[in-house]
Amino acid sequence: MRFSRLLTDNPEIAEFDLNPYLAAWESKESCVLDARVRVEC
Repeated sequence: MRFSRLLTDNPEIAEFDLNPYLAAWESKESCVLDARVRVEC
């Protein structure tokens, strides 16, 4: 799902923080994703 579609289809999402972190060491792949969503009901 596209990010814009996610927000359009879910108007109760008031805030969305996305903090990707990628690192690689000697051909190994690393990935961390910190996502926080604030919903107003």
